[in-house]
Amino acid sequence: LRSVLDTAGFHALPIPPELQHEPERVRTELSRRNQALGQQLLRQQQEILSCAAEVKASLEQARNTLNMAEPYVRIDTAVHSSGHLAVISGWIPARDIQRTGQALERALSNPFQLDARTPTADERMLVPSYMPDNRLMAPFATLVRQYGIPRYGEIDPTAIFAVTFVLMFGMMFGDIGHGLCIALIAWLARKKLGKFTLFTFSIGLSASFFGLLYGSVFGYEQLFDALWIAPLSDPLYMLRVALVWGMAFLVLISVIAIYNRIIQHDLTHALFDSNGLVSALLYLSLLFGLYNLYANGRFGTATASLCILSLLLLFAYRLIETHATPGERMLVAFIETFETLTGYISNTLSFLRVAAFSLNHVALAIALFSLTNMMESLHGQLVTLVLGNLFILVLEGAVVAIQVLRLEYYEGFSRFYSGDGLEFRPLRLNSGVSG
Repeated sequence: LRSVLDTAGFHALPIPPELQHEPERVRTELSRRNQALGQQLLRQQQEILSCAAEVKASLEQARNTLNMAEPYVRIDTAVHSSGHLAVISGWIPARDIQRTGQALERALSNPFQLDARTPTADERMLVPSYMPDNRLMAPFATLVRQYGIPRYGEIDPTAIFAVTFVLMFGMMFGDIGHGLCIALIAWLARKKLGKFTLFTFSIGLSASFFGLLYGSVFGYEQLFDALWIAPLSDPLYMLRVALVWGMAFLVLISVIAIYNRIIQHDLTHALFDSNGLVSALLYLSLLFGLYNLYANGRFGTATASLCILSLLLLFAYRLIETHATPGERMLVAFIETFETLTGYISNTLSFLRVAAFSLNHVALAIALFSLTNMMESLHGQLVTLVLGNLFILVLEGAVVAIQVLRLEYYEGFSRFYSGDGLEFRPLRLNSGVSG
């Protein structure tokens, strides 16, 4: 038996001498020790509570002192003094300059001088961006800030993001019934949703609006005629609408990207960057050429010439900017120019998902109705219909929201929005009392 146990890795545990007695005596001894340890623990807890009561006032005073000192620590590097003179430097919104001067006049009895100037080109990366508080835009601003903070002078994309997000969600999830359900959920759960109540309510109303245009109520398209078009009645038309939407979106983004470069005094990139003026001209000429080819059967001499000229300008710029051997420069310039062209094409095609999800919504509803009709009992049909609509509402609604966010981030923000700025946080003096 010993050899078998040793083979299995058995190790004998010796019994302590004080426990080598009959079980009743061991049980009594362990109970006594446990009771003694419990009493000792109780005494120590009482000592801790007594000590906490003694130092509570001192700790609260120290906390309040640190809270009051925190703002002054933040401005330590911005304050310089010598004798009776002091200089404080920092950033304030331009619109608050006059109000700041008036506040200093009321607060200071001694003379002072307030100088303000616009930041130099070298300072622009250090200048914080003022992000005004707007209750209507607060949920959209939160999603924009997940990507990053705009640089000083850049266009804040929150308003554009809000409008395009709401519209695209409605186009992809157009249904009166489902949209009103989302709006109702937003209202009922407004306390939990907080600032995202308006966001959820907006996309619900947008879905209802496009459901009215599509003639869809919980997937039913026979209740009334569509005010615009039923997606499945002409899928190719829906795809064309999605492409036109994507083209308009990318042109708008290109204009913003050019403006941001000009504001930063970066004229070279405003002209020749992959999102610059020359690239935008290439994209527009290509669009006009393809439309002429579709409508008239020919690309057009002017558009073809503009395409070729834009490609040559982009290639020449990449050739000048690349520092390598001649052969490598030619290869890199060609690849980057080709990447600019294919980038516009792929980004445009990405917007086909706007039409795809509007068609997918109807297809899911048809599948649900087919499954409901397979149920023999009325109870089974009702349960299937309710659970199926919940599935569409929750799962497809979440997928559509994620897809819209992806279009905003990758087809939109990545083209014009740096997202590496600093947010302006005004200095606020604390009262020292905190809960």
